Amino acid sequence: MERNLYEYRDIAAAYNAVAATFSDLQEQVLGPVMEHAAEQSKVATAELHSEIAGFEVGRDITVVTGPVKELSPQAMHLPVHWTSTRSPALFPAMEGVIEISAQSDSPPRTQVAFIGHYTPPLGAVGSLGDALIGHTVAAKAITHLLEDVATRLESAAQSRAT
Repeated sequence: MERNLYEYRDIAAAYNAVAATFSDLQEQVLGPVMEHAAEQSKVATAELHSEIAGFEVGRDITVVTGPVKELSPQAMHLPVHWTSTRSPALFPAMEGVIEISAQSDSPPRTQVAFIGHYTPPLGAVGSLGDALIGHTVAAKAITHLLEDVATRLESAAQSRAT
């Protein structure tokens, strides 16, 4: 059973400034995750974080990104895919996009979103684990990731604007 995840943040920056930064997202915004990557399709390792009952939980992941794609004059996205570096058969692979879209010119606002999905591994047992806690962990990890990406984009876009 495929599980969908959607999370978004609005940032106080003009779309054009965010878009200029977003084109460099793989290197600048995703930071050292993409440090040793190839030209068009980027592959690197990182640690994805979440919190369960007040405890920080991390998992090493292998991240693959595709090229940034312009969807319209006011929207673009970056395809992302990741799997657990260790024991990929025990953890779901995530497939999705990080997308930006213009929201308002006055005041300047841009939306940053993660839209993705995964299928819990291990059949019925994995689906049960996902229903009990796995989906919550995945959603929190996406929230942490998106907050970091949105903060970096907003800061870089505001620096460009000055």
